[in-house]
Amino acid sequence: MVNAETRLAPMSDTTDLETRQGGNKTTRHPLTRLISKLAFTAVAIPSMAFPALAQDGTAPMPENAQPRSYGAAWACEKGFVKIGDRCDAISLPANAFLDRASYGPGWRCERGYEPLRGACVAIDLPLNAYLDRSGNRWSCNRGFQLSDGACTRGR
Repeated sequence: MVNAETRLAPMSDTTDLETRQGGNKTTRHPLTRLISKLAFTAVAIPSMAFPALAQDGTAPMPENAQPRSYGAAWACEKGFVKIGDRCDAISLPANAFLDRASYGPGWRCERGYEPLRGACVAIDLPLNAYLDRSGNRWSCNRGFQLSDGACTRGR
């Protein structure tokens, strides 16, 4: 039974633990916490649900592009190169093959050829020379040495 003289303590913004620790931190109402979590979720979910937007997130993904596996960016499909906000077909020169590098023209020259002004030209091998492992440089055969762009018999 409650005695008429017993008074209830006034409502406080702090918890008993905070009061014992000397703090005066106010606790947030559970409804306020729920609303802030819902607001965060309402912003976070749409940003993850639409990864096929352009690099800056404002334009749609162009033709011949595919979404990257991370972020909201896109990359051009093989055979296409990024030019501004679109993917243009790569003009493949003779003696070249498509390259998946994220830089450069999107193609590389075949072994024995080197790029020159948008084309692949044959590497001019001097007599007594061979292509090295890379296929785009040459070295003199054993017993020969480089002299004025030619391979001459060593002494």
